[in-house]
Amino acid sequence: MIHSNPEGIFTVDGDQWREQRKVASQEFSTKILRDFSSVTFRKNTIKLGEILSQAADSNQIIDINDLFMKLTMDINI
Repeated sequence: MIHSNPEGIFTVDGDQWREQRKVASQEFSTKILRDFSSVTFRKNTIKLGEILSQAADSNQIIDINDLFMKLTMDINI
């Protein structure tokens, strides 16, 4: 069951909205986003390296465009 908060950031105005936005904006600071993206990029780059290494070890032909598209989607989602 999904519960909704009738006093959330999208349903309030004025002072309540400012307070909600202030709290939420801390989660989107440059440092937090940079740290998150660095971890995500690193994790997915390692995964890509493992796939490429396995393909090279087994002389397997791979579709690099497909692999890069998946990597891009994994990093951005």
